[in-house]
Amino acid sequence: MKLRFLLALCIYGYTAGVLATCGLMWWLGDRWWLATLVLFGPRWVFGLPLLALVPLAIGVRPRWLWPLGLAAVVLVWPMMGLNLPWRTLGDKSDTDLCVVAWNVGQGLGEEARFLDMLGTLKPDLVAVQECPVWRRWQIPKPWRVRRAGEMLVVSAYPIVDKSVWRHRSERKHGYPDVHALYCVVKTPAGNVGFANIHLETPRFGLSTVLDRETLLDLEHAENADSRLERRRQESEAMVEWLGRFPEPKILAGDFNMPVESTIYRRYWSRYRNAFNWAGTGFGYSKQTEIRGYVYGTRIDHILTDGHWRAVRCYLGPDLGSDHLPLVADLTRESVETQDADKTTAVESQMLKE
Repeated sequence: MKLRFLLALCIYGYTAGVLATCGLMWWLGDRWWLATLVLFGPRWVFGLPLLALVPLAIGVRPRWLWPLGLAAVVLVWPMMGLNLPWRTLGDKSDTDLCVVAWNVGQGLGEEARFLDMLGTLKPDLVAVQECPVWRRWQIPKPWRVRRAGEMLVVSAYPIVDKSVWRHRSERKHGYPDVHALYCVVKTPAGNVGFANIHLETPRFGLSTVLDRETLLDLEHAENADSRLERRRQESEAMVEWLGRFPEPKILAGDFNMPVESTIYRRYWSRYRNAFNWAGTGFGYSKQTEIRGYVYGTRIDHILTDGHWRAVRCYLGPDLGSDHLPLVADLTRESVETQDADKTTAVESQMLKE
């Protein structure tokens, strides 16, 4: 009886722990350093207890499988971010623009394989981050290219204007100060504002509370939270800056935050996320290695306003970086749909006020 009681305690305690961790990640991720560690860590590790608890539950009391099933669903869906593209089921819309976002990884990505990808996918717009100034890639015509710092925009159509948003806060470890390159592109569908975005990494803040010997160094917790606030201010300022441009917008790049982040949901969820809309699976574009173990996170995004929607979104081939390219096929929305989106946005804003 004691063993059965202990097993029940473990099963229900584990399920409650998964639910609490999921809530912590969603409501305090990118707001509190501890929740942010969960947000950017390998979330699948929370599923390891299932390997022992499921066989024990089957052998002792099968009805205990239902709380474990609940924990598994929560783990795979809201925690690990499984996405099913229910909005695009049966959608056979033609592709008006193919967009690619790729972080080169401080020049580790291979130029030759990138050029092969251009020839294979034939994208219309490409946003490249961490392409060092000293490495001048030779991208052939008819591609049009604009650069700013380590940002690169490659377009199949004429680029008629560009603007740069520079990071205002303290620079550290040589982190680039250009965090957005906005280009006005003349496409067959009209002028499009294409923003290549690279937001500040959370790594600098989280590293202050991590210690090789004690795991956590709480003396620097306040510093970690202050860096989270700086990242929030960065998103707030950049969204305000992007709002000044009148063109229909497509944003692409390394946002350095997953969709569960409170910063992302507060400032960037006003745009449509192409993978949320039309992607299948987890979409882990960033591969992080810790002591020989590699795990994925989804911090690269392609976002659109109400003028565009994704019909397909998927990860491209490995080009030698720690990021995989993110590819989205976009179609232009009808005028009626755009008007409906504007009406919904206005009504939502009135309800908030």
